[in-house]
Amino acid sequence: MSKRKTFVERVLDGEILDLDTIDDEIDAWHESDADCPLHEWLGLTRDEYALFVEKPEALRTILMAKRHGIPLKQLVGITAASALALAARGTSPAEAEAIRKWLEQTNRL
Repeated sequence: MSKRKTFVERVLDGEILDLDTIDDEIDAWHESDADCPLHEWLGLTRDEYALFVEKPEALRTILMAKRHGIPLKQLVGITAASALALAARGTSPAEAEAIRKWLEQTNRL
């Protein structure tokens, strides 16, 4: 039996293009008899899931960090000079700043 791919794995593999389907994945977890926490079912760390719950718009940034193998804390700790490159990859500087502030407020950064 093969291991079920997480939501994150399927997004990064290009199998899921609509990020709003994460809601369907959450429903599937509730309906399953899974013995893992929801964040693991989705393929997120506890901190990534906490950020997603408080700021769902951060999902793109979380996925970008995972795609590039960059810790989320490092990704949002960008300098002004690199903000344009980040925006070109799908994350606005304002979104990155909001995530950085959330990480600081929750003592994760």
